[in-house]
Amino acid sequence: RIIRLPDCKDPDEYVRKHGGGKFAALIDGAISDIEYKLYMAAKDVDLDADDGRLQYLKKACEVLAELDDPIAVDLYASRLSGKYNVSKQVLLSNTREMVEKRKKQRYKKELGEIVLQPKSDSVNPQKQQLRRAVAAEETVISVLIKHPDLFESTYSSLKPEDMITDFSRRLYSRVADILLSGASFDLILLGEDFTPDEVGYISRLLTVSAQPIEPKRTISDALSVIFNEKEKLSRASAEDMTDEEWAAEMLRQAKNKKAKNMGE
Repeated sequence: RIIRLPDCKDPDEYVRKHGGGKFAALIDGAISDIEYKLYMAAKDVDLDADDGRLQYLKKACEVLAELDDPIAVDLYASRLSGKYNVSKQVLLSNTREMVEKRKKQRYKKELGEIVLQPKSDSVNPQKQQLRRAVAAEETVISVLIKHPDLFESTYSSLKPEDMITDFSRRLYSRVADILLSGASFDLILLGEDFTPDEVGYISRLLTVSAQPIEPKRTISDALSVIFNEKEKLSRASAEDMTDEEWAAEMLRQAKNKKAKNMGE
């Protein structure tokens, strides 16, 4: 609780000037932290004028927006409503709007801090060696997030395991889960599966990626790049294989192709 000292800087000064009895009375009349903030909100405001009351009530709603206790919010809104003859529902509505506004501001601030953090190579270390593949993977992902209507046709051709780099595979898999569930993509949905550094990287990706004139064609071109790069990597890997390893890999690819054709 808070004691208001009308004309003194500290309790000792007040006791010296007015005596212990008056100070004890002040303690009995001490106000809560909320009441003190509401009291300070009225400071230098002309409550006899309509503009002054309006200004004060807006400040009062800002105070209520800081509270986590809905009962306290309702209680003080009732008091303000009765004292200043305004609708309690209007005060509560204005308070809720301020709460939502603060949430958005806090989220933007946190996201801004995240975006300024890491360099992309620390998030996707394979990018340095596979820039062409990563560029194509990120193009597919960013276009699908902005054009989810293209997801179904794209997903039939490109599954998460078809992605070349580990990070793109994880991201595409999560985006696919979100879109398959019927939900709209939002960075907030990545919070549990991705680190702040990774979310910052994804945010930058979505911000700087240009809006394609022909999204469907853009995805088609990106898919061609992904599969071409994957084939190059497979050929390079095959050169280092023994004859037995190469035969086993060919058999695995044949089985996968047969299974995919049966699924279609």
